[in-house]
Amino acid sequence: MLRSDPPTSEVPKSPLALSRRLWLSVLSSCTALTVATAATQVTPVLAQSLTSLQSDRDTATELLSSQKVNLPERLEASPVDPATEPELELMQVSAFPLLVGFAVFAGLTGFFISQITGLVVIGEREVGIVTRKFSGRSLPPGRLIALNGEAGLQADTLAPGWHFGFFAWQYNVRKASVVMVPQGEIGLVLASDGKTIPPDRILAKQIDCDDFQNARKFLTQGGEKGRQLGILTAGTYRINTDLFEVIVSGNAAKYGMHPAQLKVYSVEPEKVGIVTTLDGIPIDEGEIAGAVIPNHDNFQKAQAFITNGGRRGLQEQVVLSGSWNLNPWFAQVEQVRMTEVPIGYVGVVISFVGASLILS
Repeated sequence: MLRSDPPTSEVPKSPLALSRRLWLSVLSSCTALTVATAATQVTPVLAQSLTSLQSDRDTATELLSSQKVNLPERLEASPVDPATEPELELMQVSAFPLLVGFAVFAGLTGFFISQITGLVVIGEREVGIVTRKFSGRSLPPGRLIALNGEAGLQADTLAPGWHFGFFAWQYNVRKASVVMVPQGEIGLVLASDGKTIPPDRILAKQIDCDDFQNARKFLTQGGEKGRQLGILTAGTYRINTDLFEVIVSGNAAKYGMHPAQLKVYSVEPEKVGIVTTLDGIPIDEGEIAGAVIPNHDNFQKAQAFITNGGRRGLQEQVVLSGSWNLNPWFAQVEQVRMTEVPIGYVGVVISFVGASLILS
């Protein structure tokens, strides 16, 4: 047998190592093709696989040519066993057509399996959004999302994994990326379906629907169409983006907002925040500010504020120095410096809220 010199780079020099690399390339390409075709993505992956195989074939041809050119010199240094001469000729025969045929066969096999079983593969950071092409039932008037198998966009999404029964002639499955809210930001939500917001309100009530990840629960429990009281804090969410639009700093301009409005609100040290709420019941006649409402965590739980009778407009309660997840559609904050009373002095307070003082 011929003895190859030790490799001087990462590219394999021996026929055995080269053959191993080719077959590993084939196996990886076939695996990628099978998975991709199951998700009806045969063409781009096949092209990429063929390109990879072509590259490996060119590398193999170049290395074999180099071995052939240097063969006389090696024969002088080491005698060749006649029984091994056919191996050199065999290695010079390109295996590219065979490899391509095998890859195409594996890809088409995966494609036909996916068509027969209705297989859809959803990636780890994807959400499968389903559209039913036809059905015996139609959506009720004014509705956009189907809950009971009607034709059109479906409320239920597909989680990561393999899903069977979604035949291409009946369903279209769109793979959307998960929604990410960066650290230090909040996400505002717009719903495109649901009930109508009552005329005395400007924001849709908050529904317990797993941070808008359960579209069915949102719609069946009275979720309202439009701008939402509830917000998303930093994290990753699997949301049906055909029902909910999520606004973060990266796309704020598209919705007429400034990216700074989507940041977690910070009240500076030595200052307090004077709050004006934009939703709630009107302030009582004769009052200039809404009374203090309990259990809303410094206006971060907007629905609790509304449910407990919070008033729209200027608030008696202030927010202190710190960071707060505030919905800018619900609350606006103006920061003012704290009042300092020097030692040896007292502060006289004049209140503009509360019951009138009746002097006898």
